[in-house]
Amino acid sequence: MKNIFLSVFMLCSVAVMAQQPKPATTAAPKLFTKLGNQPGGNAGTDIIKRIVDSSVNVIDAKGVRYPVVGFTIVYYFMTDYMDEETQQKKRSKDIRSSTFDSDKLSEDWINSIKENTKVSDTLLINNVFIRMKDGKKRFAPNVKYVVAY
Repeated sequence: MKNIFLSVFMLCSVAVMAQQPKPATTAAPKLFTKLGNQPGGNAGTDIIKRIVDSSVNVIDAKGVRYPVVGFTIVYYFMTDYMDEETQQKKRSKDIRSSTFDSDKLSEDWINSIKENTKVSDTLLINNVFIRMKDGKKRFAPNVKYVVAY
């Protein structure tokens, strides 16, 4: 009799627990990262030079802006060098990177990009940290610009 009573009690408990409403979960908003108002993709040298001094912006599908508290920039470019053994001029891909605790590049970075940007360079903004409305920090999507013309 005790086993039957215990079994009925357990089944009732499970049934009641299964019917409890679950707390509503809010889906994370779909975010978009831009440098200035320029979305990523292929861009001309003139566009890169125009937007490089802009802030990194993160918005959601409804246009709500989220404050950027930091990001990393990675700049890929081709460089020429003299091969010591063959005495021939060669090209190789080079990289520069830096992390910023703000929503903008430093003046040194801005000036360097404005002076040196050329076709085939790539500008990647990643590790973008934003502050959500509840105060928590989270990553936003990367944005990449390829200097195509």
